[in-house]
Amino acid sequence: MTKKFFVSKLIGLLFVFFLLVITKTSDVPAQSTYEPQLDHSACVYHCMMDQNFIHSKMGYGPASSTYYQFMTRFWETSGCKGVGIKDILETVIAVSGAPGGATMSCYQLLLAETLGCANTCRNANPSNSAYGANVKLTATTTSPGYLEVGLDNRLSSGDYLDYSNGYSGRFYLTTTLQLGGGTPLAVGHQFMPSMSFPNWITSQEFGAHKCTISDECPSCCEILWDLDAPSYIPTTVEFLDGVLYDLTDQAIGKKGVTGSFSNDGYVVLLRDGDTITINQGPYAGVAWTKAHNKTTKKHT
Repeated sequence: MTKKFFVSKLIGLLFVFFLLVITKTSDVPAQSTYEPQLDHSACVYHCMMDQNFIHSKMGYGPASSTYYQFMTRFWETSGCKGVGIKDILETVIAVSGAPGGATMSCYQLLLAETLGCANTCRNANPSNSAYGANVKLTATTTSPGYLEVGLDNRLSSGDYLDYSNGYSGRFYLTTTLQLGGGTPLAVGHQFMPSMSFPNWITSQEFGAHKCTISDECPSCCEILWDLDAPSYIPTTVEFLDGVLYDLTDQAIGKKGVTGSFSNDGYVVLLRDGDTITINQGPYAGVAWTKAHNKTTKKHT
C-alpha cells in the first residue's frame, strides 16, 4: 500500500479528529473550574511526538541532540523522509482502531512505537492524562464591548489538571454574554492557531529558527518548522454594538410585565394589553417597538 493511498483512506478520519479537537476545546467558560476532557488518540499522538521530536523530560540541549541523532540515524534511512506531522497523526489514528494500515517500513516502526504510547495513555491516572494541552484563558474588560484575552498553554504545576505537554491544535474561541442562568448571547467567534508548550523547538537557544537544511538531514527543519508555534497568544474580542445594558432604571409604565432586566436580562409581555415604556436615558441608539395581538394573531 502506498503512502498516497494510506493518506486518502484516512483523510476523513483526520478531518473528524480535528473537528473533535475543535469541539472539545471551545465553549469553556473563562476562569471557571471544569473537568479535563481527555481523548485517547490525542494523548497517543502527543506521546509519540514527544518521544521522537520534543523530548520534554530532557533539558533543551540534550533534547536537541537526541532529535538530530534520531532524524539522521532513523528518519532519513527508514522510508520516513518526506513524512510530515499530519502523516504521523494519521498513523496514530490507525493505531486507535481505524480501518486499513500502512506497509511502509517507516509506518511499521511508528505503529510499533505508538502502541507503546497507547499503553502509556491507558495506564495513566486518570486515563489519557499522560500527554495533552491545557490552554488557560484570562479575560479582562477594559471598556464596554471590549475584552483583552490571553490564551496560555505554558502552565506546568505538576498536577495533571495544570500540566501542559502537548500542542493544542487549532480551535475556536467563542465569546458569549450571559446573565445568571439566562440564554448565552454569542458576540465573538475566532479561529485560533495551534499553540505549543515550552520546549526546545520554540526556544531561542536551540529552536527551529536555528535549523539549516542539510543533505544529511533534509527533513530535520521541516518537522521543526511545523512545531514552531507560540505557547501564549494574546487577542481581543470586540462587540461594541452588542453591549448589554441594565435598563431597569429606565423602565416605566409597566403593566402585566413579568421578568426583570436586572435579574433575568429580559422582560416578558404575554397578554394583550401588557405594556412597558423604556426611556432612552443616557443611552444613544435605535428604539424598536413591536406589538403582538394574541386575538388577531398579528404582529405590528
